[in-house]
This record gives sequence, structure tokens and C-alpha cells, in this order.
Amino acid sequence: MDTPRKILILHASAGHGHEKAARAVEEACHALFPDVEVAVADTLSLMPRFIGAGYKKSYLFLIQKLPWLWGFFYYFFDNAVVYALAKPCRRFFNGFFCRGIETLAVSLGPDVVICTHFMSTEVINALKKTGKIRAFLITAITDFRAHRFWLGEAVDRYAVADPSTRESMICRGVSPDRIVVTGIPVDKKFSLREGREKLRKEFGLESNKFTVLVTSGGGGVGSMDRILKGLSRIRPEIQILVVCGQNKLLFDRLRTELIGSSAVRLFGFVDFMDRLMETADILVGKSGGLTVSESLCKGAPLVVFEPVPGQETANALYVQAHGAGLIARSSEEVVRRVGELSSDAAFLGRLKAAAVNLAKPDAARKVAEMARYGHG
Repeated sequence: MDTPRKILILHASAGHGHEKAARAVEEACHALFPDVEVAVADTLSLMPRFIGAGYKKSYLFLIQKLPWLWGFFYYFFDNAVVYALAKPCRRFFNGFFCRGIETLAVSLGPDVVICTHFMSTEVINALKKTGKIRAFLITAITDFRAHRFWLGEAVDRYAVADPSTRESMICRGVSPDRIVVTGIPVDKKFSLREGREKLRKEFGLESNKFTVLVTSGGGGVGSMDRILKGLSRIRPEIQILVVCGQNKLLFDRLRTELIGSSAVRLFGFVDFMDRLMETADILVGKSGGLTVSESLCKGAPLVVFEPVPGQETANALYVQAHGAGLIARSSEEVVRRVGELSSDAAFLGRLKAAAVNLAKPDAARKVAEMARYGHG
């Protein structure tokens, strides 16, 4: 079949996962189609500033400060009746505030549009239905459970995380031939191996000591304090890598408290999470779809700390049900779970084997290949 001439990839900067998936697909598209024009855009940046920024801040506020309310909204709008009743409101919102996306899509004239966020899917879906664009529409769902907001009549192909995701969508009326199990797209570096012993030496760690990678996600300072204090009491002593991301308050506080600690390595925002995951025996953190997929590709079992109701809980339940990780509902349970894993090599080995078995490191390439088969 013919190679597409132009590909438009749309994401949303509500969290980092949707953009990371988009960038992974972009890289795969460049590798498969070196002469094709590939454009990547943030849906929220194409909206009026007060709307885009407000959406992003509201989302982050809810998942960090009022996770129960986010969970209520997530499941409430996933109800078939509520979903149908809310459709006119969403259509009005998208038509009024998402004209920047329409302008970009119509002016670029892509053969293929790939969306890694439901909002961009809704907008492109509407443009296709009204005949304003004729592009082949691919939606890459970035969680292990597909909310109804991801679904659209004009979506040509869905790229989903797992066969169970596919089955749930079929039960909701999506035609089976429109759903392809690809996995969630992650950067190809998560499929590479540098060698744990080499990396531990590089990070100043002992090669044979149990090592935990703790990521802050949306967790508060107090939660992280309790987790680190508990982990430091585990015997025999373990090594701890802590990534605070863009939480400067947490980073500064921990840096002050951990002065003189030889067991803890503290990081702010990093672009080498793949190397840290390979260094660690287990990962303690949140369960965003990208984080889960990256950890599986690295064979790092995940201890999920207080998953946010909604997509995070669904992702965490998936990992636990398939034996590739555990859910901890409190900081005390995190410490207990890590202690169990540090002293039970057989248990840890089973989790690692399950993680490797679930991994889909070629997801980005498979999504990019769908652009070729959809075009022409």
C-alpha cells in the first residue's frame, strides 16, 4: 500500500503520558517513513489560553488534591446514559473552544491523524463526520481500560493496550476489526538493556544490594517522608533511588533531610528514567498507563502507591491481576510489600517474569505501521 504523505499526531499536556506516547509514535513514524512529513501538536496549546491552562490545572488539582472527586467524574461520565446526555455539551465545547485544532488539521491536510488523548479524538472525529477532513483516524488509548470518551464513530482504528481492553470495547459495540492490540506506545529506549551491574556502578550503588526506585508522581511531601523513613528501616539495608520530578518543594526538603545518607540517591526531573528502572529491582510509584508500560518493558515489578480512582486504579488492578505488581493502599503497606520482596527472591522472580511476559516494547512501531495499512 502507498506510504502516507502527511501524518498529524495529537496529544494533550494533561500529565506527561499522552505526550510521551505521541513522541514515541513520532519517532517510529520517522523510522518507518523517513520522507513523510510528521507533525506533532498539543491539543491544549491550540485552545484559548485560559481554557487550555484551566483544563490542565483542574485535572492536576483533582488527581492530586481531590482524587475521590476525579474518580466520581470518571465513572459517572463512563455510564452509557450520562455519556449520551453529555454529548451535546461536549460537542458545543469542542466546536467553540477547539477551533485551533480544526484550523491546524484542515490546513495541514494529513492523510493520517493519530491521537493519544480522547479530546483530540473527539475533535477529529467530529471533523471527519462533517466532511471537513478525510484523514484515516487512529486512536492510541494510553490506559489499560478504555473510557467511553475515547470512542468515536469515525475512528478507523483503535490501538489498545491488551486483549482485555479490546474485549471490553467490543462489549460496548465497537467493531472487532477496528481494534488492534498493540500495547501502549513507549520510547524505544525502554526496550534496550545496558546491564544492571554497569548502571549501578555508574550511579554509585552496590551491585548486589536490593534496590528500589521511588517516583513521586502526584504524591505529597508527607507521604514520601513516611515511605522513605519506613524503607530506611528495612533490614538488611536496601538502596533507594528517589525521583521527585518537577516537585521542587519535595526535592529541597528531602535533600535537607537526607544529608549524609549513603543509602539514598535523590534526583529531580530526569530524562533517563529507563536507566533508573533497569538499575532497580522494583519500582514504587503511581500507575499511569505510560509508567506501567515502561516498567513492564524494563522487567521492573511495580508497587503501586495509593492509585487515583479511575484510570490509575484500573491500570493498577491490571498489573496486580497479571502478577506483575502489587497495590499498596498506604505508606505502611508500601514498606511492608517492599520488605517482603527484598527478602523473597522467588516471589520477586515471579513478578519480574510476569512483567517481561506482559511487556509490548514494539507498540509505537505497530501504531506507526497502522498508518501505512490505513492509507491507500
